[in-house]
Amino acid sequence: MTSDEFKAWRKRLGLTQARAAEVLGVTLRGIQKREAGQSPINREAIMACRYLEEHPEQLAAAGD
Repeated sequence: MTSDEFKAWRKRLGLTQARAAEVLGVTLRGIQKREAGQSPINREAIMACRYLEEHPEQLAAAGD
């Protein structure tokens, strides 16, 4: 997953950077660095993104 694909994923799900950080269990700065291409997007994050895209109803509980 590229930084552009990661950003597109977040936008498709209607998430702010802050909410994406919350549901993925990372910091806001971590999201910003991934979207800027300054940090790699690890396998766990890719799998979580795919899962949440397939099961958006889980976003309500994610990060709690």
